[in-house]
Amino acid sequence: MHEQFASLATRLIAKNGRPLELVTLHETGESWNPTITEQTALVVGVNTSFKMGEVDGTLVRATDKLFLIDAMVEVEPEMRLRDYKLGAGTSLKPLGEWRVGIDPFGVAVPEVTPIDYSIVAVIEVKPGTRTIMYKVQARV
Repeated sequence: MHEQFASLATRLIAKNGRPLELVTLHETGESWNPTITEQTALVVGVNTSFKMGEVDGTLVRATDKLFLIDAMVEVEPEMRLRDYKLGAGTSLKPLGEWRVGIDPFGVAVPEVTPIDYSIVAVIEVKPGTRTIMYKVQARV
């Protein structure tokens, strides 16, 4: 039964969502002169909002974003979430047209502005043995 919920969540997020990246930072090299490299994972997410009663100015700020992310990649609080602001006249390619190694936006880099969010909280929606999706609170 939970398999059906997971499948439904994945389909709805894919249909209504947009590409996002989960970014993990790794330090390599000498401790006195580290090199920071990024590892990214492409995911699909839906940007929703918090209810007015949930915004308290401390734990949940008015500028916080709530993303529903499919369970294809495990979301960890130490990751960062990268969203994109698209230039005028730019549209995202449908999920079915994405190809590995190809820019899912199908636009020139200057038309896409990355927005990095820190992940404040992650709620794993897992009513049984399978994770259905993640609710991610993100903050600029």
